[in-house]
This record gives sequence, structure tokens and C-alpha cells, in this order.
Amino acid sequence: MNSQSDAIANEAAVATPATRRWLWVPNLITILRFVLTAAFPFASPTWRATLIFAAAFSDFADGYLARRFNLTSWVGGILDAIADKAFILTALITFAAEDRIEWWQLGLLLARDVCVAFVAIYVSINREWSAFKHMASRRLGKLTTACLFPFLIALALTSEESVPMILLFAVCAALSVLAGADYLIKFARAVRRPRAATT
Repeated sequence: MNSQSDAIANEAAVATPATRRWLWVPNLITILRFVLTAAFPFASPTWRATLIFAAAFSDFADGYLARRFNLTSWVGGILDAIADKAFILTALITFAAEDRIEWWQLGLLLARDVCVAFVAIYVSINREWSAFKHMASRRLGKLTTACLFPFLIALALTSEESVPMILLFAVCAALSVLAGADYLIKFARAVRRPRAATT
């Protein structure tokens, strides 16, 4: 169903036993992002930019190590996606609760995550667990995450609403909406294929 998912499966299949023993390394880095998520709402404002930078770096590091040393797995991919979304969701809600961003802005920035959550809920209700293996990250989704981290750092460093901040928000919001639409379209096509095959 997805070339990226197939690539991950192929990489995992050719991994040597020695390589597979180190699968826990990128996953541990991903799990550390959950620790940063839990700490963020309680952290001093002076430390928030550091926590966001650490989360962004861990997102890069676990992905790089997994690809570079053939430590990829579909479980690790799902775990990484959940860790990203958990941290970004927590940070955005924290800033919204402090009136740093408006709630309507929060809705736009989380459009992608709402769509992904809808897909995950649908898959869970229908108990199509194997579908999670095909819910690989999409290019627009990765771009959204890559844009949101600088936006969060900017929010942590300044309370002023400047033109660059407005532009950065606009780009993040547009990417989030587009990424959400992209996930829904891909999901609709994936659901339609089995139905078409049985008719």
C-alpha cells in the first residue's frame, strides 16, 4: 500500500542479527521525547526553548540512527510519530492555556493531528490492526513537524507578535491543513481498494 512502508519492511528483513540487537537505541531516544513531553507544562519559561530544541534534536537523531544503521521497524516508526505529536500537542496546549496563541490558531495548527487521530480511531474501532503498518509518515506531515518546532521555539523565546511570527504561524497552519487533507485522501484510497477488489 505504501512504498515507504515497503522500504521499512525490506530494510528490517535484511538486517543482520547483530544489527537487530541495537533496535532499542533509536526507540530509547524516542521514549525520551515522552519524558520531555511530560516535563514541558511544568518547566520554567526560561527552559522551554531548551526542551523544544532537545525534542527536535531527538526527532532527528532517532530517525537518522534508524536509517543510517538499518535499525528501522514499523513499531519504531509508529512510536516516533506518537512521540512527535504528543510533544507538539502538549507544547501548543500549554501556550494556548497561557494565552500565547489563540484557540482558533491551535485548531489550525493541530489540523493534521486531528485527521491522523480520526484515522487511528477508525482503524481501532474496526480492529484493522495491520493498517497501522501502512500509516507511515507523509512528506507533508514531516514538513509540518519541521515547521512547528521552530514556531514553538519562537513562542518560547518571545511574547511579541511580530511579522515573522505571523508568517511562521501562517506557514505552519497551511502545512498542517494540507497534511491533514493528504492523510485523509490516502486513507480513503486505502479503504476503497479492498472494497473494489471484492466487487
